[in-house]
Order: sequence, then structure tokens, then C-alpha cells
Amino acid sequence: MARIKVTRFPLPKDEFTREQQDLLIRELEAVINQLNFSYQTDLKDSVLARTWFGL
Repeated sequence: MARIKVTRFPLPKDEFTREQQDLLIRELEAVINQLNFSYQTDLKDSVLARTWFGL
């Protein structure tokens, strides 16, 4: 199962600014990268376990 670090997204002000949108996008991209990386690691671990036990 994919694992991610718990991230708290920035709370919005009454009106969004460009800087807030950029920060939110960066945080979301970081979460996506964590999911993609941990998913690939899980696949490798699964394949390794199957070959080790001969399944």
C-alpha cells in the first residue's frame, strides 16, 4: 500500500493570491510524487517477495 507523509495544506485567506495558489500546487505535487514513489517501491517489494517464496 502506498504511504505518504501527513501533510497539512495551507489554509486559504478570504481571497486567493497567486502565491497561495502556487504554494498549494507545490504541496499537491509533492503528495503525488510521494504516492508515485512509494507505489513503485511497493511493487518492487511484492515482486521480490514472490520470487523469494517461488509464487
